[in-house]
Amino acid sequence: MDDDLPQSDTSATHHLQFPSPARIYDYLAGGSFHTPLDRLEALRIENVLPCAPALTRAHRRFLLTSIQTMLDAGIEQFLDLGAGLPTAGSATDFLARCGRTVRIVGVDNEAATTAEARRLAPAHLQVVHADLVAADIVLREASAAGLDLARPVGLLAVDVLHAVTKPQALATALGIYRSGCAEGSMLAVSVLSDISATHDLQPFLEFRLAEGQAVRPYAADVLREILGAWAPAATVTALEEEADLPAFESVLARGAETT
Repeated sequence: MDDDLPQSDTSATHHLQFPSPARIYDYLAGGSFHTPLDRLEALRIENVLPCAPALTRAHRRFLLTSIQTMLDAGIEQFLDLGAGLPTAGSATDFLARCGRTVRIVGVDNEAATTAEARRLAPAHLQVVHADLVAADIVLREASAAGLDLARPVGLLAVDVLHAVTKPQALATALGIYRSGCAEGSMLAVSVLSDISATHDLQPFLEFRLAEGQAVRPYAADVLREILGAWAPAATVTALEEEADLPAFESVLARGAETT
């Protein structure tokens, strides 16, 4: 609801005059942190991809399940790529309620989202403005923000990698993240893929291209090759397969270096 948004201080509300990708995502995920402009833009997305709300919520469920898996493995620090806003149902929100002392660094390449996330950030969250493919920069900034890269990290790349249209750039970045994170770190990935028999991605891809925000769905073999930079013979499966959604998921552990 709009009541969740700041209502005063022009400097804090200027960004509300425009749709926000992060607030649109919050709307599609069933959240309440969005404006009428965000909802109108979300409806445009639903017009070309009717399963967008179901797909977004499936990604969100995978995110939270993956975090719990990492917590169960003893991981207590997280690097969230394409983090968006720390609103209800986000990784930051989930970790605030996990009953553990945790730290999370959220990374986003959209300046207004980064500024808004910093304004909303609870004590256990630090926010970095960077592109996820600039892995060296992300790791340096994450370390400066308090992540101890000598200890295992939960690397979250959920519903974001398809925004990078060059697979080699992704593979290179994941290789850098792997080298920069300690043994025992884990990676969670979910990504668009044209695998659904009932949900056609093409209208959405054309819509995003026309908006100047091209995305690339990844086939299983290409995704396995990309993820191979983190773990050889990576396994990918359909996201909530019974729902026939156009996306893959994978959770991978980082083992010891081999020689």
